[in-house]
Amino acid sequence: MERMNITHKPTLKHFILKLTSDDRKFYDVKGLYQKSSSRPYVNKKGVVCFNIHKVDLGDLEVKEGDEFVVTAEDGKIILTVI
Repeated sequence: MERMNITHKPTLKHFILKLTSDDRKFYDVKGLYQKSSSRPYVNKKGVVCFNIHKVDLGDLEVKEGDEFVVTAEDGKIILTVI
């Protein structure tokens, strides 16, 4: 993606499908078809993004507008609802 200056996986998938169609060969691109949207990630602006509905919070309930204190301990990021 860096070499081709592609910023989105769907664009890369489109190019790979076109190449596969043209060459009639299978191209295995590591990580291209892994589902990553369910895992938290840091975007280009340094913002941590994750879908709260895909995280098992047990009996903890959070709603829009809730605020958190962020701490780091032993290589873990801890969010505490305030």
